[in-house]
Amino acid sequence: MNILIIGGGKFGSTLVDCLIKEGHDIALIDTNYKLVENLVAKYDILGICGNGANVETLKEAGVAKARVLIAATHSDEVNVLCALIGKKLGAHHTVARIRAPEYSKQLLFMRQELGISMAVNPEMETAAEISRVLRSMHTVKIESFCRGRADLVELRLTEESPFVGLRLWELYKKFKLKILICAVKRGDEIHIPDGNFVLEAGDSIHITASHGDLSEMFGILGYAKQRVRSVLIVGGGTIAYYLGSELCENGIRVKIVEIDEKRCVELSEKLPKATIINGNGTDETLLVEEGIDNFDACVALTGIDEENIIISLCAKYRKIPYIISKVNNSSLLRVINDDRMSAIAPKTISANHVVRYVRSKQGDVSGSVQTLYKMVDSRVEAVEFIVGEGAACVRTPLRELKLKPGILIACIVRGGKVIIPGGDDTIEVNDNIVVVSSDLYLRNLDEIMDVKS
Repeated sequence: MNILIIGGGKFGSTLVDCLIKEGHDIALIDTNYKLVENLVAKYDILGICGNGANVETLKEAGVAKARVLIAATHSDEVNVLCALIGKKLGAHHTVARIRAPEYSKQLLFMRQELGISMAVNPEMETAAEISRVLRSMHTVKIESFCRGRADLVELRLTEESPFVGLRLWELYKKFKLKILICAVKRGDEIHIPDGNFVLEAGDSIHITASHGDLSEMFGILGYAKQRVRSVLIVGGGTIAYYLGSELCENGIRVKIVEIDEKRCVELSEKLPKATIINGNGTDETLLVEEGIDNFDACVALTGIDEENIIISLCAKYRKIPYIISKVNNSSLLRVINDDRMSAIAPKTISANHVVRYVRSKQGDVSGSVQTLYKMVDSRVEAVEFIVGEGAACVRTPLRELKLKPGILIACIVRGGKVIIPGGDDTIEVNDNIVVVSSDLYLRNLDEIMDVKS
């Protein structure tokens, strides 16, 4: 598929990396010659130095042949303009990064009236991801599938966990839990486990289940009474605004520490329910004075990864129950490796949304991609499909399906009901199914079948 990306910054370069791995032909436009040169040398793509809102530049980049145009510059207005011009020049689908809060309420209008196929807001999506994690503070990550009917959560097993030492088939026998452990990270090894897999302390496990069954599981693990009531946010950027707004609306006490005085005034006006403090969030003395020890969670959202890690380590030392850090540099992620600490990368969250959209435009009648979630350091994917009439897996008991190695049917939603599948279950037309795969880049449902068998 021909894809044109305008803007080669953090988000744009992440998209190039993801979409090249998916086998697409990429053209990139950016005003920074050196950046274009580096990306062309690294990925062997078509690179053009110029203005992505210029008609001649777009034509030179082959916009008329572009299946998807993605506008990812630092300017919302430029991105909208690029998408509109690109659409007029023949791009089939247009995606625009739109970040400013004042535009967030206009996204529906932009899609319906301006013809922008998809709007991406990394800050809003990151805030939503953090909020989901805080609602279940004992998890490392949580993702919803099938219009919110099923969840995929990640958590780490401690020595005290009642799951340790059990084979997976024993979990239902002992606890009567309708859950499916679909992936396990043990050290640097990744497992798509079968029923005889034995869980160990330190395992990072990924679980699919309905909301009710997850709540029951959390109760068994001793997490049922934990709830976030107060959050300290360090860094007052756009993510902090979106997150603080959502948390305050849910009755959670919020305090934001921001070093820029002018920004503090803006946040005070926009978030009247939150407490805004002007100060340096890397100063432990200041954090102690502001009562860091009394918060259920600390979220580090400054613009510098290293500062966020320092703040997180300080919060860990102060024994804050849960800590989330914004870290875009993947080489620093190893530092965040603790039961109470997790890392969030805005560029990756939004890139995954775009990749999901691109894949949905490649699907056929057998099954189209609805949701995409990368897990275990992006080495495993959970992909949600809607099952079409032509799917090869329809109406055959799962035990009889010839699936590729590393493929697991994790969840089926039929008529609003969540089914954790067993060998006798079947996949039916119009089902939503979640497939977990260590064979990345599934584009349609038929690719899960092992045609050699």
